[in-house]
Amino acid sequence: MEISMNIKKKILGITIAPVIILGLISMFLTTTMVRSAMLEEIEEALRGTAAATLAAYDQNTGDYLQTSNGDIWTADHDSFLESMADAASSVVDYFKGNAVYINVMKNMSVDCDCCAVAEDPCMEDMGILISTDPIAIDQACLDLVYASDDPGRDHLLERIESRHGVHTIEAAAALGFGTREYELITVA
Repeated sequence: MEISMNIKKKILGITIAPVIILGLISMFLTTTMVRSAMLEEIEEALRGTAAATLAAYDQNTGDYLQTSNGDIWTADHDSFLESMADAASSVVDYFKGNAVYINVMKNMSVDCDCCAVAEDPCMEDMGILISTDPIAIDQACLDLVYASDDPGRDHLLERIESRHGVHTIEAAAALGFGTREYELITVA
């Protein structure tokens, strides 16, 4: 009886030990993966901060876009729009023609989709546009809004025009990484 008990303990030890070892390894790997994911999130946040700072940096003059009180985050609005075009130019350059741009003209509101509390959509859905030219696709979207007979069109256009929204497209075209010319092809 004593021999069979030792054999049972050995068998139990042989079967449980790998499970315990695998559990410990899994816990270590999970902790490492979570830590790695957290570090990636922190790095991404820092990249975003760096990108925002770079967006406030005027590469043409070698100075930060700032008001008379030195606040770099409240530069004149057109400079901000031009910096967005410049940032877009960097993205286009990074992907070197290996990107497709998709604009979904759905739930269009006068507020930016980044706004935490955006106004309700004011226009009906107009469709999805796809292009290899980021400037042409934005120009096409703007032209479609202008050509629309939707009742919310004027409300949206008032916001676009009061914020000089077309200036980003103008500035992007001036940088030369796309064109405002396009051919609209409807696919049913």
